[in-house]
Amino acid sequence: IAKYLVSKEADVNAPGGFYGNALQAACGGGHYQIVEFLVSREADINAQGGYNGNALQAACFGGYHQTVEYLVFKGTDVNAQGGYHGNALQAACYHGHYQIVEYLLSKGADVNTQDEDYGSPLQIAQRSGYTRLVEVLQAHGAVC
Repeated sequence: IAKYLVSKEADVNAPGGFYGNALQAACGGGHYQIVEFLVSREADINAQGGYNGNALQAACFGGYHQTVEYLVFKGTDVNAQGGYHGNALQAACYHGHYQIVEYLLSKGADVNTQDEDYGSPLQIAQRSGYTRLVEVLQAHGAVC
């Protein structure tokens, strides 16, 4: 469907709705091939809007590691703020996706970032009872 819509000149960066845009929806749904297709058609990987804030946050929240790596490879901002969870690291922490957390930290994510609703990634992990994730964050210098 995505290819058909683009062939009919649909704007791959059109904003709107719960998902923010088509790329965010594809990232949040784990549709890697659609993500690749949309990016190849100039979808803005850093566009803000919608529930998850941006495409990287949507992929992190859903636990889609391959999509996270692809977006980072394409140059997305790992520390971009916005959306329900604050940023990508916080979105990954919210659901205990420790492998994504480790990956984001290896790519320069701020381990002590703060959000007015959720606090720091460490606070999110502690509140959710993710002991292994707490250890990962502390090993990277996280403080409350």
